[in-house]
Amino acid sequence: MKSKTIALTMTALMVLASFAVISFQDESDAAITVQDGEGTSFTFDGPVNKIITIGAGATATAAGVGALDKIVVCDSYSKSYDNPVLKDVKRYIEEGKIAANGNIYSSGKAQLETDIVYASNPDTGSFDREKDVVIVIVSPSYKANVAFLEEYGFKNVMFWDSSSKTYGDIVKFVETVSLVCNGGVDGSAKKMQAVVDTISDTLDRTKTPSKDAFYITYSGGNYVVGNTKSITTVMIEAAGGTVVTKDDTKSQTTIQVNLAMLKQDHPDAIIFADNTIAKSQEHMNYIRSIFGEEQKIVPLDPLWNNFSIESSTGVWTMACAMYPDLFSGDVPDAGGSSDDMMIYVAGGAVAVIAILALAYFFMRSK
Repeated sequence: MKSKTIALTMTALMVLASFAVISFQDESDAAITVQDGEGTSFTFDGPVNKIITIGAGATATAAGVGALDKIVVCDSYSKSYDNPVLKDVKRYIEEGKIAANGNIYSSGKAQLETDIVYASNPDTGSFDREKDVVIVIVSPSYKANVAFLEEYGFKNVMFWDSSSKTYGDIVKFVETVSLVCNGGVDGSAKKMQAVVDTISDTLDRTKTPSKDAFYITYSGGNYVVGNTKSITTVMIEAAGGTVVTKDDTKSQTTIQVNLAMLKQDHPDAIIFADNTIAKSQEHMNYIRSIFGEEQKIVPLDPLWNNFSIESSTGVWTMACAMYPDLFSGDVPDAGGSSDDMMIYVAGGAVAVIAILALAYFFMRSK
């Protein structure tokens, strides 16, 4: 009987071990199929070994999902942002682990090409043009400046336009970068969705009316405001606001409007100002001269207005500004991240109990 007891106990332990193996199985072992912002499909055997990021949002997202060590080249603007998520990126650049000398604009295009070609040359770099990935955030007007990637035979070049239809597009971007780099969806993407869900659920539960708001920046010698497909517009909407400057008859992401009329029509609208305006006393004085000293103007971190892992912080900041009685404090975390693990543990425990029960009745019957 003793040998039977030992055998049954060993069986129970083996079943429990099998659940542990399943629960800790590396989901990155499977092939990964994803789409970029243009709807192009890409398939990888598993997480890529190296990445190139063009666009500060792409660099911040890769670093934010834990893929800092995989970045070999990023654009020079990625080192110009003063945001904690890019702190280690800057350190890697200083240590020579990441090349960041060029960008997609005319002044930096040649150097960007030089950096990328050097990093992907088998004799000088570690990036594999067949297996690794280039992640590019670029407006259509500058996409031609990275046409050299195709000319050099880079197989996996994933593009995202610098505009967005919904906040879900930004969450999907972070999920995709995480999948390509790590083989699974990082908790940061779940946190981004949790922020939106928390805001939406709270506003619905409290039956709080939507606040008027808009985004303003200074570009091309003019003050322009957010329109349809502006990333900041979809962020305001994700934060529960009503964007009063949207004009569906115009295709531009930012448009010119009569600011005095805007003040007259929407006197209580909350203004979200980008870094260009928020850090310029001259611009702020002009905006105040039209909208008044009492108008709420909220400065935005430049990395928020981007396809970026940091955009959820921007959405939460907007919600806190528009609904201070409902939202405050730190960005909420995604709950239930360990749900799957708990299911496996519970399943294993049930299996062990069942086996031990069978063993008990078996021994009693002898």
